[in-house]
Amino acid sequence: MIRSIKLKIRNSYEWLSLPIDSIKPPTRYVRRHSRRQITKLKKLNSHFGQVAPIIVDANQVIIDGHAVWQAMRELDSGEIAAVAVTGRSDPEIKALRLALNRLAIETAWDNRELRAEFEDLISLSFDLDLTAFDVAEIDHILELDLPKANVVEEQT
Repeated sequence: MIRSIKLKIRNSYEWLSLPIDSIKPPTRYVRRHSRRQITKLKKLNSHFGQVAPIIVDANQVIIDGHAVWQAMRELDSGEIAAVAVTGRSDPEIKALRLALNRLAIETAWDNRELRAEFEDLISLSFDLDLTAFDVAEIDHILELDLPKANVVEEQT
């Protein structure tokens, strides 16, 4: 279980273990999380525990990590790991919330490396549900059952 830790880093961030009920959602939800995503996060947190903290402001309002917070609440977790951002103005907090959410969607997968990761996990008989990818997505990444152009498949 997470223990209370207070560590100042660069005078504007503090690592905390907070009662989950003390955390407040932001007044505006600029991104929506599907039920499917929350279910996946619950499965991941049940298996691995909370491995990354959420980010909150000085008033314990979520800046980033709303879906993790929601999943942890649904798992009846008493505490949640958080990083508190302090000493920032309201406009800075709003900009940080937008930036963290925006930057996450600007990434791209390296399909060759992703395929290799799945192949490794499969060879180790690891539960692929814990990757948060759906079976159809994994099949597509592994190029299973994809028709090939200009290739005649042998009939057996």
